[in-house]
Amino acid sequence: MILTEEEMTAPAILARMLSRVPDDLDKREGSVIYDTLAAAAWEQSTTYRFLLQAYSEAWIETAVGTALDLLVGQMGLARLEASKSARRGVFTDSEGQPMAVPIGARFSSLDGAMSQNYVVTEEISAGQYRLEAEEAGAAANDYTGPLSPITHIDGLGSATLTDILILGEDEETDDALRSRYYDYIRSDIQQEGNANQYIAWASTYSGVGRAKVFPL
Repeated sequence: MILTEEEMTAPAILARMLSRVPDDLDKREGSVIYDTLAAAAWEQSTTYRFLLQAYSEAWIETAVGTALDLLVGQMGLARLEASKSARRGVFTDSEGQPMAVPIGARFSSLDGAMSQNYVVTEEISAGQYRLEAEEAGAAANDYTGPLSPITHIDGLGSATLTDILILGEDEETDDALRSRYYDYIRSDIQQEGNANQYIAWASTYSGVGRAKVFPL
């Protein structure tokens, strides 16, 4: 007999246990029989919950989180990690002229509770620098506008966050990872050098949203 989830609850288990106790015995709530079986029913319901969880974690369709990571790992796949956004920063002095700022200088977006911190990583041109978000994820893509210096810089007139150079990506979701797994096993990726194999290879890199192959 296969039990439903409702039949695996502690009250349902206790009711079945009590139904097997002769009616001429005291099995009211608070009796020795009731209290003893209630404790056993609770423990058994916990075991059922663990069994249900273990069953759901054994299949790609229902596994989530670490369990899904382990299953797709059997095919050599791995969840794409969150990546950091890279942005262009424009800096001027008090006279509005392009200004040099030190590598490693830190700035914050003026975005209230959703503010993001960025660090200067390299110079692009006079007064323009590549900034990298300190935290990985897509949230750092959203803001464009004035920056507030965290690092003190003498003579700084303005700091502005402009273009997105590299999109920051959130960690791959369970649904996206599951979909990529199905694409992998249902295609002919295993055949060396075909288009699907190149698409699968390109899609393993954070920041790649979609790939298209142009055969020679």
